[in-house]
Amino acid sequence: MVDALCAVAETGDDEQRAAAVTVLGDADIWTYERDHFGPQSARMVRVVLGALATDPSPEVRAAAAKVSLGSFQTDTIVDALIRSFHEDPDARVRGAALWRLKYAKKRQSGFVALLPLACADDDRYVRMSALDLCGRRVGSHPELLEAIISRLDDEDSEVRKYAARALSESGSREAVELLLKTIAHDQDTSVRQTAIYALANCIVFGRLEAPRADGGSIRKVLDELAMDADEPDHLRRAATSTLVKLVDGPHMDSIETVSWWNEHREEYMQ
Repeated sequence: MVDALCAVAETGDDEQRAAAVTVLGDADIWTYERDHFGPQSARMVRVVLGALATDPSPEVRAAAAKVSLGSFQTDTIVDALIRSFHEDPDARVRGAALWRLKYAKKRQSGFVALLPLACADDDRYVRMSALDLCGRRVGSHPELLEAIISRLDDEDSEVRKYAARALSESGSREAVELLLKTIAHDQDTSVRQTAIYALANCIVFGRLEAPRADGGSIRKVLDELAMDADEPDHLRRAATSTLVKLVDGPHMDSIETVSWWNEHREEYMQ
């Protein structure tokens, strides 16, 4: 079977090559061949990585980039994926390589080092994936914070949302200040709402680096928003819902938080 798949991966049409590379990269197939026919598994690696590096079709290269790392992670495979991200001109391939690398246990320093570059990629989907991955790692790699911050001014509102969510994983003073700035000044209401809920996550999961110092500034910005009748209702509800969490108020529906905050705000805003 391996011989036939390798032949199709190298000589078939675009669709056939992509399908063959996908099967060759499957974890179960690879594990079976490795355990029963050792040399065949090495050939499978060569064919898949060859497709990743040189196939003329971006669909085939993207299929190769999705190769399962599973239990056969090697420096060769991880290095090939990192190289593909740096060198491939097609965003689909770069995105697939980036997403697959998140499962790598080897060469993690190389993967983390490419995330800031990915955050500045020309393709919005690559930037969003990179920001998601930065958010998952910024706690243990604070050097990624700058890359996240750089996307708060991205021209694409969806990318800015991903940046706000990633910031919530930090909880640093700088992250909180930037989320407050986004809440107050971003031109897109959906981005502002995302930033509010990102702050809520910081509060709920205890990520605030300086809760006493930051609590006052958070209350001030959110209270101004909640009390502004010219602001959209969904933003005002998001603000009051987060305020209730911040002051450890009762659990309630977001709509009910508006009346609760109106009734109790003076004791918290003095």
